Amino acid sequence: MKAPPSFQFYAKEFFITTRHLGAYGRGIFIDLLCLQWENGPLEDDPDAVAAMVGGDPAKVRELWSLVRAKFTNDGAPPGMMLNRRLEEVRAIRAEYKSRVQFESPIERKLYRALIVWLGQEAVQPQAPIHRYRVDFLVKRTLVVEADGQKWHSTPEQIAADAKRDEELRALGYEVLRFTGSAICRDAHQCAKVVADHFANKEKGTSGDETT
Repeated sequence: MKAPPSFQFYAKEFFITTRHLGAYGRGIFIDLLCLQWENGPLEDDPDAVAAMVGGDPAKVRELWSLVRAKFTNDGAPPGMMLNRRLEEVRAIRAEYKSRVQFESPIERKLYRALIVWLGQEAVQPQAPIHRYRVDFLVKRTLVVEADGQKWHSTPEQIAADAKRDEELRALGYEVLRFTGSAICRDAHQCAKVVADHFANKEKGTSGDETT
């Protein structure tokens, strides 16, 4: 049986940034990182965590606020949590394995954030659709474009983008565009807009398009 892939572990940095957790809290944290790497987002509950790591529930609850600070709900399903940095490492690994040659740094930055929020399988970079190649096709229904100023700022370029979007919508796709400045400022916020788009669709509401 092939062993699952590993993730990078920097021992010195780990000890420095987790010293305040103590030996027991540090053990809980590394166990949770391993479980997230193997299984994805984790239950955001100290008693569930105690059961997952085989720890003393009372001790886990005592250390919970310190350990929990290493995780976020952003990008995780309701009631779940994840360590964002670990998911960014997963995204970088996925990018390397995909052998995709991105045309700009903002595409790479947005791709890594999209994977954190939606998962690798949901995001297809540089997808061919009709006579176009879109930056990202998400869940086979949503086109996401990363618009750098150089190629998407003149009146002619803006008109060409609008015509392209119209054709894509006529084919049944939805379209979201993000400016390069928005991606550079906070790629994860852009990815959250995409994740919220699908969450709203599941709830039966429509999200606003972002340009």
